[in-house]
Amino acid sequence: MKNLCCCGFNCFFKILIPLFSYAQSPQIIQKLESEPSLDGNPFESAWNEVQAYPMIMLNPVSGNSTSQKTDLKIGYTDKYLYVAGYMFDNEPQKIRAASKERDDMSLSNDWFGIGLDIYNDNENAMFFSTNPAGLRLDAQIFNDGQGSFPVQRDWNTVWEVETLINEKGWFAEMRIPLSSLRYVTSEGKVVMGLGSSRYISRLAEWDCYPQISNEWGFWSWAKPSQYHDVEFQGMNSINPLYFSPYVLGGFEQKTLLNDAEDAYEPESSWERQAGIEIKYGISKNFTLDLTVNTDFAQVEADDQQVNLTRFSLFFPEKRQFFLERSGIFDFTFGSTGQLFYSRRIGIDNGQMVPIWGGLRLTGRTGDWDVGLMSLQTAFLKDNEKDEEILPTINNSAVRLRKKINLNSNSYLGGLVTSRIDAHGSYNIGYGFDAILNLFRNDYLNIVLARTSDTAKNEHPILSPSKIYMQWERRTYQGLSYDLNYTQAGSKYNPEMGFEYRKDFTRYGGILRYGWIPGDQSRFLKRYQIGLNSYIYFRNLHHQVETARITPSYQFITKKDHGFTMSIPIQYENFTDDFYLSSDAYIPAGDYTFFEFQFDYSSPAGDILYWESSVSSGRYYDGWKNSFAVSSSIVPEESWNIDLGYEVNRINFNSREQKFLSHLANIRILYMYSISTSASSFLQYNSLNKRIIWNVRFHYNPKEGNDFYVVYNDNLNVGRTAVQPELPFSNQRTVLLKYTHTFRVR
Repeated sequence: MKNLCCCGFNCFFKILIPLFSYAQSPQIIQKLESEPSLDGNPFESAWNEVQAYPMIMLNPVSGNSTSQKTDLKIGYTDKYLYVAGYMFDNEPQKIRAASKERDDMSLSNDWFGIGLDIYNDNENAMFFSTNPAGLRLDAQIFNDGQGSFPVQRDWNTVWEVETLINEKGWFAEMRIPLSSLRYVTSEGKVVMGLGSSRYISRLAEWDCYPQISNEWGFWSWAKPSQYHDVEFQGMNSINPLYFSPYVLGGFEQKTLLNDAEDAYEPESSWERQAGIEIKYGISKNFTLDLTVNTDFAQVEADDQQVNLTRFSLFFPEKRQFFLERSGIFDFTFGSTGQLFYSRRIGIDNGQMVPIWGGLRLTGRTGDWDVGLMSLQTAFLKDNEKDEEILPTINNSAVRLRKKINLNSNSYLGGLVTSRIDAHGSYNIGYGFDAILNLFRNDYLNIVLARTSDTAKNEHPILSPSKIYMQWERRTYQGLSYDLNYTQAGSKYNPEMGFEYRKDFTRYGGILRYGWIPGDQSRFLKRYQIGLNSYIYFRNLHHQVETARITPSYQFITKKDHGFTMSIPIQYENFTDDFYLSSDAYIPAGDYTFFEFQFDYSSPAGDILYWESSVSSGRYYDGWKNSFAVSSSIVPEESWNIDLGYEVNRINFNSREQKFLSHLANIRILYMYSISTSASSFLQYNSLNKRIIWNVRFHYNPKEGNDFYVVYNDNLNVGRTAVQPELPFSNQRTVLLKYTHTFRVR
């Protein structure tokens, strides 16, 4: 009977899951007979016999010939992977190279890049890119390029690039150490997925190899599942071994309220510390990263946000140690939360907590992705009161993920997280997830998780659990949908994760129909969302807590102008008041409200690029008018200026309350060269009446060798409005940090 059931189950899936792809022999990549000179001029003899791969237009008209001839060449030696890009241009004087900043992705530049699906898992890839000025952009693509921003650009590795501009166009040569790539060898062969892209800024044109449909929207070029398989013969694995010690010194001044509470007094201290990070390839498939006395002084401040909801704000991870292969630890429940959130480590209530040290192990064995992370944070103590504020805590996570035989885009996996402090208190989270590619663009996602902690009270089986199921069709052409269900129990509490709500059941759905016009149309893409909705129920009495439906219409022109019009309609029912500020709050009760919203984005390649959003409508028992704009200006080749402003004005006339918030920021970047830059980032938030100022000087003569001078200031605005009068600065730091990487192999 058991065998009969298994047979029936397997036959069912064979019928249910047709494979729309066909077997395709990998393209053999040639081994170079000699080392090319890395000078940006790929016309030397070393490249003469290497096969060229021509690109095809992706946008504005998918499948057309490129407006400018573009070729890719790739080869390798015993130590390096070499890439050559030939970006011919019949108007070379119009080539755009606006930036020299590391990891800049601005579309005011022309671009050439290559993606390598190193494990050939059809979901993740390393991406290396450059512009005509020769900047280095290295990033990780995850989730098969699906989502609003499926690229982690803060990840860095060791590689080099040189470029050349002449009367024929611009050209690039990349040299990537094999030790910077982690891949699987089998019988002396390595099979990877290969994709390449070029962006021509003045034409808003994307070209790519291999030919890819634009049905997946902007990120169509970043889909590892569409890459072409290539084979390297006799490519040996080189295990990396890097030592990266750092030294840091600086000065910090805080202003604290005195014992009499009638004035603020400065308190100064000197900062001196050192630490080290080690990267070691323990085998051809696994890399071990060790860190001692980890420091993130050079990380730029978080972007300020205005919170108009009852829920916590989400901030993205920016710290380098947590970014490499971060996609392995991805374990999300759609838009409702995630079981592992790396910012729980070393950050407490927005303040940095010292990290004594830890390790991260990542790699692949067979069809299994493996990730392990464990870090120990320091304890915090109030010296005046001789009290412990925060104990030392061990934070660990183990992730396993396996490709299954249904097709190349289906996976099963599991994650375990643990948080244990010095007093023995613990919180454990564990879960199972599956991504099943049912049809070409149809995916079924299933996520199950459970938590346990020190309080060992007996609970119903679902109380400390969370369930998520989603069926989605990933396309912008024709009918697409996203149908999902989530349930979180009252005792589900992932202390190493992130949750917006507790104890709820959610039903969500998006129905969309889109079409991509032909060659003669002025429109690149347009689609109408017939339904974008969700509803939350409280589990206890199954009462509706939140319901929202948003009809909208969007279109994008081939000149890259984007327009979106929407009418969100929302119902809220909650039992506790929540405050927007000290002057305005929302009383508990039932509310139905709506607003009209219009969004516009200008062509991303313009010298002045901007996005704006205008909305007006009911907000609970008041009326809200909001406006937000962000822009990027490239006045000259070495300068970049980013501006942002947001205002929210809410009137609660029936309660004679008002809420007004202003959020403004300006970031000025000067790039003296590829290796030397300086930036100033100023943010103002009217709600806390503070200005956050961050200034950074960065000198990077060689990959892994970084010198930073960092100045941070937390300034008060409206100091005389309260007594005692607030200080001019709450906290001011000046830090110098130098990291030097010793590369053994």
